[in-house]
Amino acid sequence: MNSLMGPETVSTPEELVERMRRLKDESGLTYRQIATRARDSGDVLPSSTAAGALARGTLPRAELLAAFVRACTRDEETVREWLRARDGVVAGVREAPVGAGGADRTARNTGDAPRAGRSRWSRPLAALAVTTVCGTAAWRILVHSA
Repeated sequence: MNSLMGPETVSTPEELVERMRRLKDESGLTYRQIATRARDSGDVLPSSTAAGALARGTLPRAELLAAFVRACTRDEETVREWLRARDGVVAGVREAPVGAGGADRTARNTGDAPRAGRSRWSRPLAALAVTTVCGTAAWRILVHSA
């Protein structure tokens, strides 16, 4: 693989995405062709998802990266190379000092952090709210029907 388009030297999410753009350009494939090749390889990668990943500067999920590289190159060793590069970026982002925005960078760019604005309590609280509403409705029905 041409080292100019490979991921060997990337250290930030932005650099990895820029290399992905180069890989797409070098492949000569359209987003639709990438989606078709991904499907043919057993991956799910809609053309809109691929386009969106290349439009942002955030680190794509490992599954998306693998499907994208596999569709562009059809080479499993190249896929592993890109995934190793992604792992290196994740490790570098997580080691960034908090005072330098490291904590925020990690949550925004790794694709492994919870979505912004949601705490780890969001789902349990939502479940509690639904249970309370249903329980209250059931109690009112029972009281008013008696």
